[in-house]
Amino acid sequence: MAHLIHTLAKIGYAELPMDDFKSIQDEFHKAFRKQYPDFKPESKRSIEINLDGNEVRPVEQKITSYTLTSFDKSDGAIVTSSDIVLHTKNYISIDNFWQKLETLLCFVHEKLEINYIDYIGIRYFNQLKSYDPNDLIDLVKRPDVLQPILHSQPTMQGSFMQSRYENEEGMVHLCSGIVIEQSPLPREMLPLAQRLDCDIDSEGVNVVVDIDSFYCPQDPEPFKLEKVREKMYSLRTQAKAVYIEIVEDLDEKL
Repeated sequence: MAHLIHTLAKIGYAELPMDDFKSIQDEFHKAFRKQYPDFKPESKRSIEINLDGNEVRPVEQKITSYTLTSFDKSDGAIVTSSDIVLHTKNYISIDNFWQKLETLLCFVHEKLEINYIDYIGIRYFNQLKSYDPNDLIDLVKRPDVLQPILHSQPTMQGSFMQSRYENEEGMVHLCSGIVIEQSPLPREMLPLAQRLDCDIDSEGVNVVVDIDSFYCPQDPEPFKLEKVREKMYSLRTQAKAVYIEIVEDLDEKL
C-alpha cells in the first residue's frame, strides 16, 4: 500500500490590504494558539536606495505571513494576505482536512473580508517502496506512468514524468516516477514537509505519485464559502480517481 507522506491544500484570494493583515496578528494568535501553539509572524526586510546610489537604508519590516504548527507537528498552515496553505502529515479524511482549512478561512474572512477567489487546490504526495525498480509491474496498476519499459534497456535507474490533464472541475498535474536513494518529495516542498518532521524515507527505490488537483478561474470569482467547499471536494474526487487508476482502490472517506 502507498504511504501518503504529505497533503496540502491552498486557497488563493484577492490581495488583502497589508496594513489590515498586519493588524490582526494578536487576534490570530489568540484564536489559534490552542490548536497551533507554534505561531510565527514572518517578515521581510527590504532596502531603499536613493537615485545617486550614495544612501542605503533599511525599510521597516512588514509582516507578510503567519506560520502555524500544531504541538505534535501533525498539521501546519501558512496564511498570507493573498492565500492560505494548510498541510498535514496525518491526513485522515477530506472532511477532517476541510474542517481545519475552513476554520482558518472563515477567520480571515470575518476579520478582513475576502471578496474574490482565484485559486483552489489540493495535492497528495504518495510514496511506494520497492527493492528492485524492475518489480514495479507488481507494485502499481499502471507502471507505464512511472517509467517506460524498454526491452533493449532492461535495468531501470530512475525517472521523472510530468503530465497535465483537464477535466470538468479544473486541472490535474501528475508528477510520477522512480527515485533511487533520493527524497520522494520535490526539492521545493522539502522545507514545508520538514516543518512537520514528515517521515521521508529516501533509501532504496521509491515510487512517487504526486497528484495536484486544482482550479484557477479565468477571472476571480466572488467568495462564497459553500462554493469553495464544493470545489475542494470535487477536486479531491478527481485526485482520488487518478490515484485509483494508477495505484489501488481507496477507502471512500479519503
